[in-house]
Amino acid sequence: MSGFGSIPSRPGSSPLGDADQEGFPYGREAVARAFRRFVVDPSTAANLYLTGSPGTGRSTTLNWFFLLSQSGGGEEPGSGPEVFHAALGARGRGTDDLAAALGEQLGYEVATAGELLSVLEVDRRPVVIALGELDEAGPVPSVENTERLVEQLVTPLASMPHVRLVAEGPADHATRLGQCLVIDLDQPQWTARAAFERYVAALCAFVPPQETHPLHHADRRSDFARDVVRTAFPNFLLAQLLVLDHLSAPTDVLDAGAELPGHLTGTVALHLHRWSRQVPIAADALYALALAGQSGLDQLSWSVATTLVSGRPVHPGELDSVLEHVDVLVSTEPVHTNPGMRGAVRHRLRHVAIEAVLLGERSDTEARARQNLAYALAGRIPTQQDTDETARPNWSQTEPVLLSALIRQATAAGVLAPLLEFPDLLLAADLAELRSAAEASAEPDAVALRPVLRLLNPGTADRAARLQTAAVQHGLTRLAAATEAAHTSWPFRALGVQPAKQGDITAAENRGVEAEVVLMTDGVLQVGQAAGEVSSVRWVLRGTPCTAARVVVTDDGPAVLVADRDALLQTRALDDGRLLRPTVRTDEPAELLHLLCGGPEPLCVCAAGDRLWIVGLNDGSTLTELRLGQDVTSISSVADSAPGSAVDKSADDLKQLDVGFGAARIRLAVDPEALLGGFGSASGVRSSDLP
Repeated sequence: MSGFGSIPSRPGSSPLGDADQEGFPYGREAVARAFRRFVVDPSTAANLYLTGSPGTGRSTTLNWFFLLSQSGGGEEPGSGPEVFHAALGARGRGTDDLAAALGEQLGYEVATAGELLSVLEVDRRPVVIALGELDEAGPVPSVENTERLVEQLVTPLASMPHVRLVAEGPADHATRLGQCLVIDLDQPQWTARAAFERYVAALCAFVPPQETHPLHHADRRSDFARDVVRTAFPNFLLAQLLVLDHLSAPTDVLDAGAELPGHLTGTVALHLHRWSRQVPIAADALYALALAGQSGLDQLSWSVATTLVSGRPVHPGELDSVLEHVDVLVSTEPVHTNPGMRGAVRHRLRHVAIEAVLLGERSDTEARARQNLAYALAGRIPTQQDTDETARPNWSQTEPVLLSALIRQATAAGVLAPLLEFPDLLLAADLAELRSAAEASAEPDAVALRPVLRLLNPGTADRAARLQTAAVQHGLTRLAAATEAAHTSWPFRALGVQPAKQGDITAAENRGVEAEVVLMTDGVLQVGQAAGEVSSVRWVLRGTPCTAARVVVTDDGPAVLVADRDALLQTRALDDGRLLRPTVRTDEPAELLHLLCGGPEPLCVCAAGDRLWIVGLNDGSTLTELRLGQDVTSISSVADSAPGSAVDKSADDLKQLDVGFGAARIRLAVDPEALLGGFGSASGVRSSDLP
C-alpha cells in the first residue's frame, strides 16, 4: 500500500513547512476511535471499509491502521501484538497474483484466488486481512479489473465468518462486504476541521520570495488559507494542489477575484491553463504520463509517448520545461538505487487521482493512444542479428522499466498476444507482472498462457526448461517449439503428454510401495520376499516415520531408497538393510522416489504433492525442480513402461521418465550431465537455502 506523500513545489524544498512535522493523518481521531472499537469488539461489524474521493487519504489511513495495529491500539507502534495477519495493496496486481501473495503472508502455498478461498474454508482459524487500492488493480487500473477483484476475492473473503476484512476503495463496492462499518472520508464527521485549518495554514506558511506575490504578505496568506479550507475540506490532496498551484503560478496570471475550483478536475485544469502559453506541450506530456500509470516512464519513453500524443516531434528541452513549471503534478525519481548507475530516471504523476483526471478528459481517444504507445515502446526494444541475418528482439538486454511499460500498455490496448509468442520475453519479464497481465487480458493466447505462468518460478537457471515443459503440458505447442528453438542445452525437457495409464492411477494409492517393500500406516518400513500369501521379513526400519521407499539397482547392488518425515534420504542394502552411502537431507519429505542414474554422482528423483525435484545422493543438493499443478502419482523409467511406450529416438542419450500426475502422464528427457554441470535451480546450493 502506498503512502500519501507530500508534494514539494521544487526539488529540495518543502512547501509544507511545519506541516511535515505534524504527523499525518491530521484530525482523524474519530477514525482512530472507530478502528479501535472495531478491533476490540468484533460484534461492532464483521468488516471495515474506507472510502472517499481521491485525495481524502484512504490508502494513507489504511497504512496508518496497520501501524496503529502494531501497537495493539496504543499510541506507539511496536509496543503490542499485531492485528493484521496479512496486509497488501492491489496496485498493479491481478486477482490471482494478489491471492497468492496473501496466501504467502498467511503461510499457505496457493496460486489462485480459488485455491486461497478453499484453504481458508478448511482452515477455520480467525484471520484479519487488510486490502488497499482496490481501484488500482491490474497492470493498468480499470473498472473491469476492480470488479473482477471484488467479485472473485474480496466479496468471498468478506462472507467468511472467521475472516475480518479491512479494505479501502470506491464507494460503490461498500455494499459487497456484507456486515460492514463504512467510513466515508468525504463526510465531515471523520475529519476535525480545526486540524485541517492548521494543516492548510502550515502549507501557506511557505512564503514566496517575490514581494509582488500575493502570498508574500501575511494578511493575504490568512485570507487565502480560509478560502482553501472552505473549498477543499476535507480533501488533503485538493488543499495541497490549490496552495502549490498558487505558490508556483506567475504573479501576472493570478486572479485575485477568481473562485477556487472545488474539485481535483478543476484544479488540475487550472494549473495547466496557467502554464499553457509558456509550456504548450504540458497537457500532452502529462497525459502521456497518465497513460503510463504509477510505474511511470523513463526519459526517452516519455519523449516517445509525448510525441505520439501530440502528433509532432518533442524536443528534450520541452520536457525539461514541463518539469520546471508543472512539477507540482510530476515526480522524478532514479530508476537504480546503486550509486554506480548513472542518469536513469523515471517520471510519473504524483498521485493516482491526477491520472484519473487527465485520462477522463480524453477518454474517447484513450484506447487508440494506448495502442500507439504500445507499438512505439516495442520499437525501442534492442535487437540482435540471428545466423540468417534476421533482426530479432533482444529481450534479455531490455531495460526492465521499458519491458514493464510495454507489457502494461499492450495489455490495456488488447495487443498482448503478439508479445507472448517470444519465449525470451516470458523469461526476461517480471513474472508477477506477466501473471497480472495475462489475467487482465481477454485475448485467447493470454488466457491459454495463465496456467503455464502459474507453474514458473522467477530467477532460476532452468526457467527455460520449466517454460518448455509447462507449454507441452498445457498443449501450447508453438510456444514449446519456439522455446526449444531459442535454447540449445537443457537440464530436462518434455517430450509429450498422454492420458494416464491405469497403473499410474493405482500408484496414487500406494505412494511408492513395491512388492518387496511395505510401508505400514505408522511409517514403519518392512522389507522382505513376497510369495503368494506367505511373506518373510528380511529387515525392519523403525524410528522416524518413513514417507516413501523404492527398490533400485545401484552400483553397489540391489538397494532400497528410503525417505522419512525429517526429509532424510537413505540408501540401504536390499538384503540386510545396511547403509550403502551416507544419509543426506533433502528440501522436504519425499512421497515418491526413483533412481535416475548411478555412478560416482548418483541422482534421485523425488516427488511430493505437485512438486518433482532431482537430488544429488552425495550431498542432498537440489539440482532442479518443477511443478505440475497436480499431485504426482508415479515415476518410472521409459524402459520400465508398458509395451507401446517406445523411447523417443531424438533423446536416446538422455534419461527418459514417465511422470504420472492427475489424469495424465508427461514424458521427460533428463540430462544428468547438464544437471551436474550447474544448470540446477540453485547452482549447487540447496533450494531450501534460497530466500
